[in-house]
Amino acid sequence: MSATEAIKAAARHGVQLTLAGNDLVMKAPVKPPVAVLDTIKRHKAEIVGLLREGPLDAYGFPVGQFERELGALKVANAEIYANPQPWKAKR
Repeated sequence: MSATEAIKAAARHGVQLTLAGNDLVMKAPVKPPVAVLDTIKRHKAEIVGLLREGPLDAYGFPVGQFERELGALKVANAEIYANPQPWKAKR
């Protein structure tokens, strides 16, 4: 299991992961299963590294990453449609 998968597992159990200085803080409405806690502990350094980059969504990705990548894709598509290249099918 990766750090991203650990974050997803935590989110599925209502665990919110944040940083307080260098400390990983877990908040949850109820105590998560031991397996989830063990996974978080095992990947703590990686999770802290990801959180230092900014807040994460429920899928373990930096908030806004999807929107940034979608924007880049739209720009690439606009460039392709503005300057189409002829092509021939190979036989």
